[in-house]
Amino acid sequence: MTAASRREMSDYVWLFLFWAVATAYNLYKPYHIDDSAHLQFAQTFMAHPLHPMTSTLNLGGAPEPIWHHNQPPLYFYLLGLWASVFGYSEPATHAFGALFAGAAIILFYRIASVLTPLHALWLTGMMALGPAFIVNQNLMVDVPLLALWLLFFDALIVGADSEEQFQRRRFLIAAGAASAAVLVKYSSLVLLPVLGAVLVVERRWRLLWIAGVPVAALAAWSLFNLIEYRHIHMLQRPMGIARKSWALPVMRFISVVVTLGGLTPLGLLVAAHLLPWCKRYVPLVYAVGIGALIGMAVVALAGVAEGAVDLALRLCFLINGALILLGVCVVVSRRLFGSAPLFIATPGNVRLLVLLLWVAGHIAFYSLFAPFMASRHVLLVLPALLLLCAMLWPVSLPRIDAAVGLGLTVAVTFMVGWADWRFAAFFRDEARSVVASLPAGSRIWFYGGWGWQWYAHGAGMVPVNIDKSLMQPGDYLVTSSDDLTPRALFTENRFHLQPMTLVRTDRKSTGLPDLFCTARYAHFYGVGYSWLPDGPWMLTDDCRNEIDIYRVN
Repeated sequence: MTAASRREMSDYVWLFLFWAVATAYNLYKPYHIDDSAHLQFAQTFMAHPLHPMTSTLNLGGAPEPIWHHNQPPLYFYLLGLWASVFGYSEPATHAFGALFAGAAIILFYRIASVLTPLHALWLTGMMALGPAFIVNQNLMVDVPLLALWLLFFDALIVGADSEEQFQRRRFLIAAGAASAAVLVKYSSLVLLPVLGAVLVVERRWRLLWIAGVPVAALAAWSLFNLIEYRHIHMLQRPMGIARKSWALPVMRFISVVVTLGGLTPLGLLVAAHLLPWCKRYVPLVYAVGIGALIGMAVVALAGVAEGAVDLALRLCFLINGALILLGVCVVVSRRLFGSAPLFIATPGNVRLLVLLLWVAGHIAFYSLFAPFMASRHVLLVLPALLLLCAMLWPVSLPRIDAAVGLGLTVAVTFMVGWADWRFAAFFRDEARSVVASLPAGSRIWFYGGWGWQWYAHGAGMVPVNIDKSLMQPGDYLVTSSDDLTPRALFTENRFHLQPMTLVRTDRKSTGLPDLFCTARYAHFYGVGYSWLPDGPWMLTDDCRNEIDIYRVN
């Protein structure tokens, strides 16, 4: 066996370990955030496969048709088919997601091996062991969507050197991946211009028809919508463009940068080797960065100056994310002013073009259209940013850079993942304990979203209909107190339900396991826009979860 073969085998052992870590974290994780809705979509689509948009579900306190929600159904059909065989338990459905996680890891490694072969394994670890990938798995569409995106870019990047007789297959694979991705999430529309641009740049005029494959898939889905309920689902989604203000797209862009900065330490590595005043003192730069994070964590755990810590953390996220984009700009400028002309469609130039279109298309889409920012949104562009910034190192990555980058990534993932697991588990455990603590035979209603909805229903509680309440005196209503269910809705009776009395509030105890908090305002899964938005996680000693229990008078 040659040295190259042994190295490749060793790399694949590491890839398996990356996948095993990600799968082990998620396999028994309680259902979380959008998981409950996705499970109900899957069940409904299996029961009514020809009516995916007009079937009704009570996901927010009142029955409404599924077309009100923002995802096309391909992923939910696949999930439903899987669950019809293996069941709807956490390990069964998360094993389905693990297939996509493994595919994403292998595909990213393949792409990195072509673009930056000396850094391929390290880059794969930075992605696969990062919080954006591991913590975001759950049962949501984003890691499966990432696998489809990487299949698309694998065909365009890795296949650029393929022999001529394989080019048609190369572009058909890319078109098929783009078609599936669009039918998983509409944000994948950004892939269509990339496919067309590569066909044009490479002058593959005879294959130009392939660019119409994902368009045809979307047209077929839209025709299905018209037949089912006389509307096109994609056109019913809120566009979110600020027609009268330039400020909102700018704030969205800043949110992308801040969220990116909270998910990878890559900007710190870029600063250490790019900024003149940092290049001389690389170990000191890393020591200061790590020390600042530890210092903020200690202050937050002590429960003092939370506002100052939060502001400092958000500024660190902003600077770190901006440095990553600076690294991308430097890589591009070096190629623009280098000796090799970029206007010639060589495989190397095509690959760089694909990466730039990947980054530009993603950031433009989310700056213009996203109703909120989330770590899972940034996950889709993180691989391209890792690949581009790795081009700053023309030779083997210095050991200190590799150790600091991967070490900080794993440390943040461990702390954020620990807190998020407890965030999800609170609703599962509380659903069981609430039913056991109330008088036997009581009729118990529930209100709230996220994993609470799935576990409350599984514990025998009945979803309340705020438009047509059937509650009676002596019944109980149990609500999760979160961003989607502010307590004032019930304490001020804004839903005009029957008069109720608050019996008690159950709270999760907090401490070190929740220090890197995702539960407070659920910012890991959604952040609003401002000039300095919140990051995907925060440092706090008050990472609270609460359940309110009311008795109907």
